[in-house]
Amino acid sequence: MSLKGQIDKDIIVAMRASLPSIVTTLRYLKAEVQSVEKNTGSDLDDSAVARIIQKQIKRLDDSIKFAEQGNREDLVSQYKAEKSTISKYLPKQLTEEELKKEIDNIIRSNNMDNIGSVMKKLRSEFDGRFDGKTASEIIKGLL
Repeated sequence: MSLKGQIDKDIIVAMRASLPSIVTTLRYLKAEVQSVEKNTGSDLDDSAVARIIQKQIKRLDDSIKFAEQGNREDLVSQYKAEKSTISKYLPKQLTEEELKKEIDNIIRSNNMDNIGSVMKKLRSEFDGRFDGKTASEIIKGLL
């Protein structure tokens, strides 16, 4: 089942279980996917949906950070719950150590010497399974 189909199915399950916070979070995610589909004029595949989910997680991370700075524990817990809900739709993320090992392998096996080519190769092999900012920092350290 595709990610979009799984989200739709989970919305129905959450509605039947009377879980309004999960329903709201998933509906928002579904609306984001539909918005991108409307703007591009085509159906999105799972990797594109995963990128949308990653963007949402980054937004939630920022929101958590600002809510913590503002001492808004109510918002912190809400955002963390939303992040937990949508994180389950992403593939297993590479740990920082695994990411460093894979980047090192890519650099050594392909004799690459610039960040762009390493990132391109990394995305082609592990798209949706790592944080781009972390990968970029690791690549800069290894090159």
